[in-house]
Amino acid sequence: MKLIYNQTSLISFFPKTIYCLFFLLLLTQSSIANSNNFDADALGRFSAKVKNCEVKLIWNTLSETDLKLFEVEWSGDGHIFHKIHTEYTSGYSPNSGLYEFLDINAWYSNYYRLKLINFDGSFSYSKTIIAKKECKTLSPLSVFPNPVSANSSIINLEFTPTRAQAQILINDMLGRTIQRLTLDVDSGISNKFELDISNYPSGTYNMILVGERQAKIFVIK
Repeated sequence: MKLIYNQTSLISFFPKTIYCLFFLLLLTQSSIANSNNFDADALGRFSAKVKNCEVKLIWNTLSETDLKLFEVEWSGDGHIFHKIHTEYTSGYSPNSGLYEFLDINAWYSNYYRLKLINFDGSFSYSKTIIAKKECKTLSPLSVFPNPVSANSSIINLEFTPTRAQAQILINDMLGRTIQRLTLDVDSGISNKFELDISNYPSGTYNMILVGERQAKIFVIK
């Protein structure tokens, strides 16, 4: 009722042409504001199936009239997502579609979401789903030397990632995050890094490889 009343009031004060332009502007702003919202009319079910070390993502569409493609995004902690796959739709089709993607590089803990991109450039996100793989990791996180002298400025870490990026958390024994690292890595082989600990006070710390069931305690004496 309020919307109808406001429109009537606008007509009484402005010429018809000005009112039409104003109304079109409101529609445009509304479209922009909703560009990042979940499009429930396009996407049906989105789920994950875990078998050993692999995660299979399955989703379907209810209509693909304006839908151009999907981007599959992955995260190890549910906060920072990276695109790992692009899947194109049939394009301008009113029919539904069924899609699958096999993530052979799944970590222990995996968060997935879909980015639905339309032909006009607008997009929306699906819900986020979680999948935990069942196999054990073959390349544990190593930290050395451990313990390390408080006079040292460098500590070394080594691990074999399955993706092109890795996230490391450094927590103190109260669970507070001291540092968060995002590293560009070479997947499938051992990677070695030096961590500057010159500003770390003496104490015990927990280094966590985000997304994997891997953590190491190290001590600065």
